[in-house]
Amino acid sequence: MIGFLHRLLLLLFLGTLGSASYSQTNKDKVKQLLEQATKARETYKEDQAIQLYKQVLALEASNLDALYNVGLLISRKGWLLEDTNEPLAIQYHKEALEWAKKTYKLYPNTFEGNVCMAAAIGRLAKYYDTKERVQSAWDIKKYADAAAKYNPSHPGLKHLLAWWNFELSKPTWLERSMANMLFGGLPKGADVKRAIQYMQELIKLNPNYTVYSYDLAKFYEYVGDKVKAIQCLKHVIGLKPVTPEDAPYIEAAKRFLKRLQ
Repeated sequence: MIGFLHRLLLLLFLGTLGSASYSQTNKDKVKQLLEQATKARETYKEDQAIQLYKQVLALEASNLDALYNVGLLISRKGWLLEDTNEPLAIQYHKEALEWAKKTYKLYPNTFEGNVCMAAAIGRLAKYYDTKERVQSAWDIKKYADAAAKYNPSHPGLKHLLAWWNFELSKPTWLERSMANMLFGGLPKGADVKRAIQYMQELIKLNPNYTVYSYDLAKFYEYVGDKVKAIQCLKHVIGLKPVTPEDAPYIEAAKRFLKRLQ
């Protein structure tokens, strides 16, 4: 009996060691994949980064870094296709929303969980009908406000809030009527001046990012400040392309400037 118990305990001990060894191997592999994914993302090899993050999730389904970045990168794929392939862009945005829902379900009390929901809804909102757009305005505010509790100065959140303020400062009469009838009105506090302020803050942080200056030009055009809009566009045109979106934004700025002059 003693011999049997001894062998049993030894097997259990070795099994525990084996499990621990496997677990550590798993953690090492996840760490390695995350490092590779981060490098791919930072060098704009975004499809490669998505696949690497998905490999992480195959090993660790609840990994926040991987969940957040897969959704973020798929959303970017949709954004970069909006002007050239709208159906595919919408497909990517819908996929990004599903990833955002997964992230939020697991991590509702985090910046990542909330900002990915706000961003995914924001990307799809312009394709919605009037009722859905009004609902999305409230949803974006809900998730953006929650995200701001954790990281109020994050550039992605500020960019989102800039556009939320801009779009909510100019809803149509039909949207206002729908909002009043179904939701008791639109969210309060939206202001194009605040949108401009957010974008100016972003440009101070990253003056060489084409998107910020281009967007600010659109805001200035809306408020009738043609001079400042032209200044922003000339700044964009003078920048050197670095990110995948830079070249198309520079070309768009040239067309925008031609229209204003």
